[in-house]
Amino acid sequence: FSIYLACRDLAPICELPLPQIFHFDGKGFGSLWLSVKDRPPVDIFGLEGKFDLVHLERSYSAVITNPPYLSHRLMPKELASFVKQAYPAGRFDLYAAFLKLSMNLMADSGVFALICQQSFMSISRYEELRKELLDRFALKVLVQLGSGVFASRKGEKVSNAIIVAQSRVSSEDITEGWRILTAGEQVTAQRLGIRQLPKLENRTRSFQKFPGKQFAFWCPDEILPLFELPALESEGTGIESSNGLFTCNNKQFLKFFWQIEENEACHFVPYDKGGGHKWYYTTPIMLNWQDNGDVIRAYRKERGQSVALPGERHYFKPGVTYSYIGTRGFKARLLSPGSVFDVASSALFSDDPIYLLGFLNSSLVRFLLGLLNPTINFQIGDLRRLPYKKPSEKVRKAVSEAVSQAIELARQCETYDRRSPQYLGPVLLRYVNQDASQTQLEKACHLHRLNLTKLNEREAALQKNIDDAIFQHYGVSDETRALIEIDPWVVRTKFISELPTDKQLLAELTADLTACLAVPRIHEAR
Repeated sequence: FSIYLACRDLAPICELPLPQIFHFDGKGFGSLWLSVKDRPPVDIFGLEGKFDLVHLERSYSAVITNPPYLSHRLMPKELASFVKQAYPAGRFDLYAAFLKLSMNLMADSGVFALICQQSFMSISRYEELRKELLDRFALKVLVQLGSGVFASRKGEKVSNAIIVAQSRVSSEDITEGWRILTAGEQVTAQRLGIRQLPKLENRTRSFQKFPGKQFAFWCPDEILPLFELPALESEGTGIESSNGLFTCNNKQFLKFFWQIEENEACHFVPYDKGGGHKWYYTTPIMLNWQDNGDVIRAYRKERGQSVALPGERHYFKPGVTYSYIGTRGFKARLLSPGSVFDVASSALFSDDPIYLLGFLNSSLVRFLLGLLNPTINFQIGDLRRLPYKKPSEKVRKAVSEAVSQAIELARQCETYDRRSPQYLGPVLLRYVNQDASQTQLEKACHLHRLNLTKLNEREAALQKNIDDAIFQHYGVSDETRALIEIDPWVVRTKFISELPTDKQLLAELTADLTACLAVPRIHEAR
């Protein structure tokens, strides 16, 4: 409508007819009524009365829209029920329902184009929708836009994509694809158009080879055969995965270790819950495990949940976990010793958790996860679908040796973290005394930055050793490896320690020193 109004401003040059603007008089479901047989009356703009127009039954040569985005969890009950019944394949979000509506309205040679959330391209709940798209339509254009496309919706949770598709009756599979994920790429696209950026073509047929028909058009051809390998958790791999505990009330059952009184310490156990750390991190969160967890079981039962605790047979065992939400990319780490794990930190278990940790943190696996689910929410089902090739003893040894050293580096990083039980006191006091001058403080910051840089460099070398072994094990060529290693989903988890600016570092370490001098020996009891 905005485009139409802009064209009307050019009326002396271009005469346009009045638009046919209408709305359905029916519970606020709007255009979703278009492909429903039993529709309410239609109100035509500028005319009195209500009409049920036959021409609205027809199919269309073009549909172009930026549909509304609204998760089914946030829909009013009546709308959620309507969408579930009328558009079952798109019931999880309004945008997906409008995508299905666009498909329903297509004429034999029709084309539709949408800008919408990118989740339809990958996540499992839209697999049925993708299958229908591949069967009925030729995908002409796919553009992965990433986050920040809409100024009013900044952040990782709103990641967008453009799809242009044409009815398969009169069109072949020739897909043009672009990824516009960095700020520089977005600026180029806005100023010069997306065709000034590198594109990938003719990838539609490859979508059928992915486990869930993901529209991962950026996947190199050499990687596709890997998905014919057994899945990570299939028979013979010796690997099991498990969802974690849902307490129903974390506020009641969880405490930070420094909040626990001495007389109640016997009731608490370590609790791994998110965090986005790599290789290793000692959880600062403790779980009230009174009466062997019966307090939690009773609470869950009162709220209609199962008395059986999710993943319970794996509690307190060595394993590998990861954060469900990974705004900085996928990072795996060892479970804290003797811990229970949360639903936000689902876990995997193996006879060789050290090798498994290296495999999951390899650049190849991070790339594969980006193909299976290029969002910030990593589901346990995504990990289960990873192609797994059992390692030779040589590969296992090479990876495990590098991982063991990386774990020690992560332990060293922990000693700088005030939130960790392994914190060793104010970092500045490792370089200067508490009465240091401003010049000495700045020098200490410089020395600490050098120390963190060296940690990152050592970890990067270990990461390279792991990647060398895994890429060679999976038979990935140097050319394809180079493409994988510059992929945004691989690059974003590059470092073990994030380096703050000098100003941030000085403020952080000064606050660190001030806080610990104000509350002496706060961590000694732990």
